Amino acid sequence: MIRQLKQPVSNLTEVLHDLIITRTGVSERKQNQNGFRARISELILKHNIPIQNKVAEFSNKYGTKSHYKLHYIDSADIQEVVDIYEKLILQSNKRRES
Repeated sequence: MIRQLKQPVSNLTEVLHDLIITRTGVSERKQNQNGFRARISELILKHNIPIQNKVAEFSNKYGTKSHYKLHYIDSADIQEVVDIYEKLILQSNKRRES
């Protein structure tokens, strides 16, 4: 079971917080947020977080079919990711104090 998470303190920790909380994927609305894809890339490449994705299909209001990637964290990796999240929060807080 996941303990209570601290509030996010940056765009990076907000994206990771949403991934941990939702488990089934970050909403399409959140994925359109400025910098979302950059934060996903940073989490994967810099922090080695095992973020998975699956393709979600939709039709827009004109009937045109399209798709986007729905990012999520596998439940087997969730505790490891929570530990990384807490380290990122501590690092951000230390930077703010100095």
